[in-house]
Amino acid sequence: DDDVLALEDLVSILCKYGGLSRFTITDDVFHQRFPQAAHTLFGFKSWEEMKIMVQCLFPNTSTEATSSQIKATQDHMSIALPPLTSFEKCLNAKMLFEQDLTEEFLGLIFGKDRTWIGRVLKEWAPRWGKAREWLSTLDVTMDFFAAKEPDDAVKLGLRNRVLIDGIDVRTEVKRSDLTVQREKFSSKQGIECGRALNFTGAGGTSFEHTKFLSAHISEHGVLQWKGSTKIHEVDVVAWKNSASSITKQQIAALKLETAL
Repeated sequence: DDDVLALEDLVSILCKYGGLSRFTITDDVFHQRFPQAAHTLFGFKSWEEMKIMVQCLFPNTSTEATSSQIKATQDHMSIALPPLTSFEKCLNAKMLFEQDLTEEFLGLIFGKDRTWIGRVLKEWAPRWGKAREWLSTLDVTMDFFAAKEPDDAVKLGLRNRVLIDGIDVRTEVKRSDLTVQREKFSSKQGIECGRALNFTGAGGTSFEHTKFLSAHISEHGVLQWKGSTKIHEVDVVAWKNSASSITKQQIAALKLETAL
């Protein structure tokens, strides 16, 4: 019958014209039509970048589209969807982090209940966390820093500088324990936080960070606790006063250069 669509044609139409669903979220055609979707959903510049990153971080995870795995039932009256793939589970967790979605919302997209999505997140959230840890701690050398130093920094005499930036991130409020509340109170945020330091080279490359500690500890105290990483060739301790050693004239000149 000319009016009956083949399964392949139906899937193609759903992927090309349908909205967000299991059919479309891993489909190349959908992402070609909506090139901004990868950034909106997962925080990557493109869908290709997303797939390459997944293949690099999780080499045992196939990035094959779910739409290519759909089969017709034996009576050809319906379709049979495959179990949720590792790739789909991976994307579940990434969307949760990127868009702060609820488990219920993710369940609606993938046709699962909240409890099932919770089990997926329990598996994949730590894996993405570990991947982020790998990407935020780089094995850099002094030669690398010398090659990446901006010309403006060299002109101002700011050689081999490392910028140390304190970060306070809000945490859950522990109302039942006043001692914990005091230890985690951040004078910056005015609420309970965790405090960490981020180390960045003059060229803007963030290469190291501390673990989060209670925000009551001073940034200088966190730095003393961190000390040398003893993993990287760059000695953090040797540069601990790099920012404070800049004179007021150099700071003014740097601000002027930045403004220009």
